Amino acid sequence: MALLRQTSDPAGDFARLLTEVFDDVRQTAVVRDYALQHLGEWYDRASSREAVEQVLWRATDERGATMAGTALLALHRQVLPRDDRMRTRLSDACHRVVVDARASTAERVTALRLGAQLGNRELLPLAREWIQQSADPMMQLAAIGALGELGDVRDIPLVQELKEHPRLKMAVTASLRRLERKGAKPL
Repeated sequence: MALLRQTSDPAGDFARLLTEVFDDVRQTAVVRDYALQHLGEWYDRASSREAVEQVLWRATDERGATMAGTALLALHRQVLPRDDRMRTRLSDACHRVVVDARASTAERVTALRLGAQLGNRELLPLAREWIQQSADPMMQLAAIGALGELGDVRDIPLVQELKEHPRLKMAVTASLRRLERKGAKPL
């Protein structure tokens, strides 16, 4: 697929092919996600950016593998820089993925981090919950990052509780620095 991506696509055939692969539910989740990744990378060269966007938005509704996260990343990287009006829609899509129990951990983690980067404060209670209740280090890392991005002084004790965890130490330090830079000094 990487070799195909290097070719020109005046007729839009490659974007159409990637869409067909993604839409083919007989394909494995890995193959469908791979097609989605390449479709996001193909965005600038597609004959119809609107068609690519539609596929990416549709993929944000996929659950259980990694496709929603892949689509959110592609929209964040390719569409949002060109159209800031998509910020709210993308932020809302992130929230939907985070709260959906059918979403995989990978999808939820990606959605929490992107949603936090987009400033979605509705995600704060979920990030706090993940820090307190999740035993999954990936969920904890995402929550630590989200609290650093969105949090306030109330979040410092939550983040500090994890400072001795070897896998989380760097993220905790970075999050605490961000909170302190925002004026949220430790109690």
